[in-house]
Amino acid sequence: MCTGEEGNAKITLEDKVLLEALLQGVQDKQIAYERDLPLHIVKYRLRTLYDKMGVANRTQAALMARDIIIYLLSFNVVYSSL
Repeated sequence: MCTGEEGNAKITLEDKVLLEALLQGVQDKQIAYERDLPLHIVKYRLRTLYDKMGVANRTQAALMARDIIIYLLSFNVVYSSL
């Protein structure tokens, strides 16, 4: 999941929180409100996350995260939130 344009970029705790929100269908404005952040910061962090993942948008990011979770569950790997 960390092999996008930034090479070996690490997925941070904040990235995981954003991914969880994407998987739940939370909109940028709601993420900003819940995280007490300006909307432009949320958009910037999401764009950075997409770059890390090597995807173009939130749909692709959410699908990739979902696929990884399904893959891990198929091997009975314990999943406790991204």
